[in-house]
Amino acid sequence: MFLKKIFCVLLLLAANLMAGGYFQQGVSYQINAELNPANHFITLKSVMNYVNNSPDTLKEIYIRLHWNIFKENSYARQKFYGNRVTSVRVTNGTEIKSVALNQQSVLKICEIDNTIMRIPLKEKMKPGESVVVEIEAEEEVPATSLRMGR
Repeated sequence: MFLKKIFCVLLLLAANLMAGGYFQQGVSYQINAELNPANHFITLKSVMNYVNNSPDTLKEIYIRLHWNIFKENSYARQKFYGNRVTSVRVTNGTEIKSVALNQQSVLKICEIDNTIMRIPLKEKMKPGESVVVEIEAEEEVPATSLRMGR
């Protein structure tokens, strides 16, 4: 019985050592959104507290803009011509109105590549540090039954 316990403890320790590089960034959101049912537009203000739980110092963060998949030249439309994504009416995707880090505007330095927005950090974020990301945007709810439509 004693050997079984030692074996289990050693097995748990080995599993922890092998998974030692695992981490998950800490993110909490407060989203205020208003839907205009007449034109199917959502206007939103999002405040996100982003905590760097990685062992690395970050120089940028990335935000996913899911509804950009419905823009005219989205990668999904190009790659999957004729599927459910391309059968949905084209929208303007997510129109970013403002982006701020710790209340300082950074919209002009953000880069959007299809469904991903890259936000360069003015100061590198060390492990354990955090930043408040504020985003104002407008999106048309796509006319689709895909996971995020009307």
